[in-house]
Amino acid sequence: STQGVSSAASDVYKRQITKNALANSLTELMAATPLDKITVRMLVENCGLNRQTFYYHFQDIYDLLGWMLERDAENLMGEKVDADNWKPALGRVLTSAREKKTLVVNACHSVSRELVERYLCRNIEYVMRPLVVREAKQLGAGAEGVRFVLDISKYSLCGCILTWIDRDMQESPEELLAAISVLEVEDIDSLLRRFAANGNKN
Repeated sequence: STQGVSSAASDVYKRQITKNALANSLTELMAATPLDKITVRMLVENCGLNRQTFYYHFQDIYDLLGWMLERDAENLMGEKVDADNWKPALGRVLTSAREKKTLVVNACHSVSRELVERYLCRNIEYVMRPLVVREAKQLGAGAEGVRFVLDISKYSLCGCILTWIDRDMQESPEELLAAISVLEVEDIDSLLRRFAANGNKN
């Protein structure tokens, strides 16, 4: 019924509001407290909720952090990316990380570093895939070449960005983007040419 659909939509909306409140609370606390020192009690008291509400939505603090990063990744990946606009798209990933500097740096310096790596790799692969696919078609590298080069590019870029985070994001997103984008296209073409050449020999 219409009433049932409306009620379900209302429940989803309320859950989203609650999860956002918990996320905002974690962000506020991380501005002054290391992530590993934040407890569920601190988190819920800061936003006026209770522990039962928290555990209804999340298993622990790191589960909440993972949800926050996934939410951000989904927002970024909601934007269209093609082979010609990968730089602005990657710039948005860097800018988003910079805007969440306290959260991202704090997370990287805790046991949740893996969550940040996963977040970055997911965004980078989404941004770089159209460029790698286009270059692979032009060079005849095939699907295996795309996967191989995309993995190398993804983990290489992720390493650069994690180093930037570890250095407290001293460079601006624009400076970092300018530095890595020059190397990236040359590396992709070089790797794909080699992959295509090896494939033709076999």
